[in-house]
Amino acid sequence: QCQYCQVALLTGERHGGFCCGQAGKYANVIPPLPPLPPEMEWLSVQPNISFLSRKLNLMFSFASIETTERFPTHTGPQGFLAIQGHVYHR
Repeated sequence: QCQYCQVALLTGERHGGFCCGQAGKYANVIPPLPPLPPEMEWLSVQPNISFLSRKLNLMFSFASIETTERFPTHTGPQGFLAIQGHVYHR
C-alpha cells in the first residue's frame, strides 16, 4: 500500500514514490476516475473475481476476433470449434 493514500500497489511500485510521492504531494494531480458502470461495479465486488479473470480475459479477447466465415450453429454440448478468420492488433 502507498504509505500516504493507502492505495494497493504492485510489487515494483512500492519504492521510489510511484503513487503520491513524499507526503502525498502528487495525490491531487490526477483527477478521480468516473464511477464504474453498474455491470462492472457488480463484477468488481465478486469474491471469486481472480478465479473468473482468465475466463473473462478469454471472452473479451474472443470478442475482438473478426471472421469472414459464417459462425457454426452448435446444438450439442460445449466443445471445441475452429473458426477461420484474422486477428487484428490495433
